[in-house]
Amino acid sequence: MRLVEKLEKVSSWSAIGCGLLLVGMSLFIALEVVLRKFFSVSTKGADELSAYTFAIICAWSLSYALIKKGHIRIDFLYTKLPHFVQRILDVLSFLALLSFVSPMTYYTFKTLKTSIMRLSKANTPLQTPMWIPQSLWFSGILFFFIVVTVYTLVMLKMAYQRQYKEIGDFAGCLTLDEEIMGESGIDIKGNQFKKGDK
Repeated sequence: MRLVEKLEKVSSWSAIGCGLLLVGMSLFIALEVVLRKFFSVSTKGADELSAYTFAIICAWSLSYALIKKGHIRIDFLYTKLPHFVQRILDVLSFLALLSFVSPMTYYTFKTLKTSIMRLSKANTPLQTPMWIPQSLWFSGILFFFIVVTVYTLVMLKMAYQRQYKEIGDFAGCLTLDEEIMGESGIDIKGNQFKKGDK
């Protein structure tokens, strides 16, 4: 579980970094708009850099969303099933995710490798060496793969030890009450504030 805690810390820091990167890119786009509107001047790179930023942010935010249980899961039937069946579905969902992330990571690396070997540059005024944004993009995908792999192994270990409640707490699907509790701090069942009085 120490490894899980470290992954959570890296994921949290990456989320903060992605937020700062998004703010910086937004300010740069705003500057581009002002320059074009009032001075008829362009940096000739805002659209390209914003595309790289979007790809990098998406890649690095995947792990944070997974750890915080932010990925969308269809829980209409899930919540009506017995807890044991829910735990089986939790494990199967991570195995399915791992089977998807594994080839995605491989082909992302393959794309980066090709760009490095061919010294690829963007067909834009900036002539950006493609390995630079693709390295940041690939590192986010790779980290997501590591997180999914570790979480899947932890869940399989819990399943082997029959720690079904721990599986639900660790990576189970959030109920509506839990989502409300996480967002507002209000315990619907107890009708109490859990994040301090307001």
